[in-house]
Amino acid sequence: MRGERKKAIEGIKTGDRFTLERVFSLSESQSFAGLTGDENPVHSSDAFARAKGFRGPINHGLLTASMLTDIGGQLAFLATEMRFEFLQPAYFGEKIRCEWMFTDVHGLLAEAEVTFTNAAGRRILVAHIKGRLPDEQQRKMLERL
Repeated sequence: MRGERKKAIEGIKTGDRFTLERVFSLSESQSFAGLTGDENPVHSSDAFARAKGFRGPINHGLLTASMLTDIGGQLAFLATEMRFEFLQPAYFGEKIRCEWMFTDVHGLLAEAEVTFTNAAGRRILVAHIKGRLPDEQQRKMLERL
């Protein structure tokens, strides 16, 4: 059982933090494009990406943002609202760090800020999330899953 799941069972509190790192590949981006229909050439064409001012093809913003669902799923957090600020691109082969911080927890209602940084430590994406945490009965169920 991952640490996030254990913490969900114990109960989430204001100030709790969770992190995840990963590297996205071009093939993952191509799979994402196939699933979503987002065939913007900025994600696949070096020439087009450079014409847009990037140093090469960039990862889909929502694919990068999907890192937060890994942590959220482990926490059994059910999002009711998400707001994203895309600050800089994520490039293929670049390590991305996703850090959740719960900024407000009142009973089962919670808010979190999720910050994504690249290998240089620059913020590339910020997400503001609201949602529901598992109740006591659901936390007991998580122990058995």
